Amino acid sequence: MTENLRLGANKTLTTSDSDVGSTFVMPASASGVWGTGSAWNDVSQITDAQINTKHLYDNGSYTVNDGNGVAQKAGVYYNWYTATAGSGTASTTSGEAPYSICPKGWMLPPTANNKSWATLIHGIYGAYTGDSIKQPALLKIPVSLAYTGYYMWCTGQVDHTYPYGLWWSSTAYSRVEARPLQLDNSSGSNYTVGVGVNVKAYGFPIRCVSR
Repeated sequence: MTENLRLGANKTLTTSDSDVGSTFVMPASASGVWGTGSAWNDVSQITDAQINTKHLYDNGSYTVNDGNGVAQKAGVYYNWYTATAGSGTASTTSGEAPYSICPKGWMLPPTANNKSWATLIHGIYGAYTGDSIKQPALLKIPVSLAYTGYYMWCTGQVDHTYPYGLWWSSTAYSRVEARPLQLDNSSGSNYTVGVGVNVKAYGFPIRCVSR
């Protein structure tokens, strides 16, 4: 959980080395856009085929501000279908995707139970309210979060790198959306960590947790 996954393009993952249900081949690195611009304004236009397609973005050098004026590698951005090793699809409208591209013995964090984002943060930093905790130390070791932003699937650009950091969880929300873990410093004074709802076709980094 202390750094973003950096699993690149075209790698073959198997059940002996990864948290996959069967052999899964990583996609090539994205060039251009993953979908049509019209769907940006109306998520209902996003098709099942656009959701159920492997995508990642890794330009090899993209860095983000860690909040302390230090550049940190953002890792690779994956859409939810890729992050879940194909087990999270448009048909996954609730509950957890069972698999991920995390190493064997690791998994995407859910948004509930003792492996959840909030519970793990609570264990390190103390009390929180609901799903959120306000803690500037989140930007420092051991968690070392950063303002990663996300890869905008319909523009082909990384955007919103400040004041947001987003990472995929295993939890589905609807046909089009899943629940990312998020760091938000939009208030300018408090760092709030919680869970949100966002489009499965977006590219977010990944933080794995042990099973």
